[in-house]
Amino acid sequence: MDGATRLHKGNERIHHLMGVSCFAERVVVSETSVLPLPDGVPPEIAAISACAVITGVGAVVNVAHRPAGQPLAVFGTGGVGLAAVMGAALTGAHPVIAIDVDPVKLELARRVGATHVVEARETDVVDRVLELSNGGAPWVIDAVGRPETLRQAIECLRPAGTLVAVGLSSTDATVAVPINELVQRQKRIVGSLYGSSNPRIDLPRIFTLYLAGRLPLDDLIGGRRPLAEVNEAYAELRSGGVGRMILLP
Repeated sequence: MDGATRLHKGNERIHHLMGVSCFAERVVVSETSVLPLPDGVPPEIAAISACAVITGVGAVVNVAHRPAGQPLAVFGTGGVGLAAVMGAALTGAHPVIAIDVDPVKLELARRVGATHVVEARETDVVDRVLELSNGGAPWVIDAVGRPETLRQAIECLRPAGTLVAVGLSSTDATVAVPINELVQRQKRIVGSLYGSSNPRIDLPRIFTLYLAGRLPLDDLIGGRRPLAEVNEAYAELRSGGVGRMILLP
């Protein structure tokens, strides 16, 4: 926390991303950045849990208030969005609606808990979500972070519904919100960083649920590559790769 680093490349000092860093076979981190891993949890599952899973599941578990038996929609079915779908299924939300432009990702969303999927290129997203949710969802998670999806997500809310924004965008990105709709329909927009989670509390819970078979996290692993192919792994994600890519030292 004092800004020092134990990570070097030759004589060059390299600073840790978020105090943890990655893309290195060995690294020294502060004891505040590590947690014990329970027996039975593979390192690959721990790797995806510490970012995508805790963000998506946390957005539902920590922010949505009693979603059981109520519609919940998730925009975006990348790693974070798929984790949000899992969290919605875990908490008993119904229907669980997943929205994306990629039918392959939507099929995976069905596998991990979505009861309905909406392919954004093939239908009017807002009309379809309003239909599936009987007039609007009380909870919508946006895991994309684009002005277009945020605007659609707001329109998908029922009166007094809440949009939980978890997707990040460029620093200057903004979204226009109709003031009268916000006031008259009492809609709410809240942000959730890292699933509004406390890792020391929430990660052990996630691991327990995984070991109990309640979170199908293995389905989030989309492929594996050696560490030397990190650039190819990123290129695959940018081109529409499904799930999370695991880099193997």
